[in-house]
Amino acid sequence: MPIGAAKKRRDHANAADITKDSRTDGYNDFLRLVWVPPGTAVTSITLGKRAFFTAATFFKPPATVDGFLDFIGNFYRDGQDLVVMRCRPTPEQRQVVNPLLATWPNVLPAIADDLGGPAGDCTSPNLSPGEQQICNVARQYEDVPQDVYIDGVREMAELASHLYDTPESTDSLRSDYGIFPAFTGLGFAVRGSSANGVTPPMTTGSILADSVVPEYLLINAKLEDATCRCVQVPEYEQRRSAQVDSDFIWKRGKLDNGACRRIDRLPMTAQAF
Repeated sequence: MPIGAAKKRRDHANAADITKDSRTDGYNDFLRLVWVPPGTAVTSITLGKRAFFTAATFFKPPATVDGFLDFIGNFYRDGQDLVVMRCRPTPEQRQVVNPLLATWPNVLPAIADDLGGPAGDCTSPNLSPGEQQICNVARQYEDVPQDVYIDGVREMAELASHLYDTPESTDSLRSDYGIFPAFTGLGFAVRGSSANGVTPPMTTGSILADSVVPEYLLINAKLEDATCRCVQVPEYEQRRSAQVDSDFIWKRGKLDNGACRRIDRLPMTAQAF
């Protein structure tokens, strides 16, 4: 198939195909928004162990900055630089960044492996008390087939809820993985789940209805080691209504000495490349 025809086919995929493709093991087009103090050089995916990304294909045509933040459960931060990052790791790089669809059956084993290592040792003095707690919870998880599907979901959720048993464990989830109480572990970000940094109470019906955009966790790495491109944009009057255009990020976001490229503004309309 000619390259142009393949691109046209992707650009005109129906919603079901986009959803299916974005939740497969081979999905490889990740988008992330990050807030940093003005002028901070951004050279890596995150400061923690892993970082949340969403599926770039879900935002074509692009959303505004405010719209994107609402869908991923984030919020606008006045006075901060906005970093928009798109990563498309090579097959070799995927072995390092290990993209995981953010479901508890994927995340719990990752926590156990990250913190306990191959031997599952959660008592290492290198771990904080909170990390020891979430490691011990995570290593208990076993994903087994169930005849009644909701039974497996219930057992998964009951175990995962113990990750938040103490302030120390909750803090370790947040600092190491960016996991807040709004994280459901169903593989979708919950729309509107952050109001100026506070998670509002939501009914289960609302949580499920507002689980729209797939989210992934990637292991921290230098941007260049995950084929990431990104732009860093300072505060300006119309930034909230500008476009989060993944094609624009890929075109304009070639790294500057390993760091996100600083630009003055994001586009106000989708760009044609």
